[in-house]
Amino acid sequence: MCGEDSAIKLKQAYNSAFDTALSDVDTSTLEFLEFLAKLDHINDLDDKDKTAYTVGERKVQIIDNQKQLNIAIKNIIKSKIVGFDTEQKPVFKKGETPSKMAIVQLSDQNYSYVIQVQKIQNLSPLLDVLSSPDVTKVGIGLRGDSKSLFDEYKIHLKSCIDFGALFKSKLSYPNEVGAKKSVLFFLNQRLQKTGRASRSNWENRQLTESQIKYASEDSSCVYDVFLTMLIKYPYLLEILPEWFKEKFQENHFENNLSEFKLALT
Repeated sequence: MCGEDSAIKLKQAYNSAFDTALSDVDTSTLEFLEFLAKLDHINDLDDKDKTAYTVGERKVQIIDNQKQLNIAIKNIIKSKIVGFDTEQKPVFKKGETPSKMAIVQLSDQNYSYVIQVQKIQNLSPLLDVLSSPDVTKVGIGLRGDSKSLFDEYKIHLKSCIDFGALFKSKLSYPNEVGAKKSVLFFLNQRLQKTGRASRSNWENRQLTESQIKYASEDSSCVYDVFLTMLIKYPYLLEILPEWFKEKFQENHFENNLSEFKLALT
């Protein structure tokens, strides 16, 4: 009996100490630990029965002339945050010279722009935005895009966040998180990315409907994922770059957050 009493008392003391320790941990820390546990099982998530992701209420605009580009850039500058991606005509032979950039995609809350850069003579307005610190560009897997922009136009992306690499670089997650997994994890939706569209000829003078859908959703989904993260997982602000945290704390993105929250209701 004496041994059993000691064991019971020890268990009670342990439980009490554990409860006290938990009470000393703030809510955000517990939520962060829960997030890490979910992230560890991201590859177990199944999108089979999930709702298909779409651009939502956005207007998809194909930009193929100077006037359209100038108007689009004025809107983008006001946005302060945009989803960003690029497309090139694929090459299929080893050692073949990479194709030049054909498409630049930029999405905000209201528009998804698919810009056919090879059809526009003066790209300065677009290049100025991409190299501007005043507009935050968020994308997934941006190393190739950054390299292409420098090789072709001699510009460096500024105020750029590679969402897919965040968790690998900041949280020691073993792999970068791709667009499909990001949409499933944060939005609980299925991103319909097809290899056929990604390997299509992006230099077509007239883009197909499947190309337009692929391109517009590629940039809009990362905008939606990023804004969802900021709203639903505010403690993840800590893994973002210092320059972004400073702007966030100065309410630089208040309109983006307000518009996004309104769209969710």
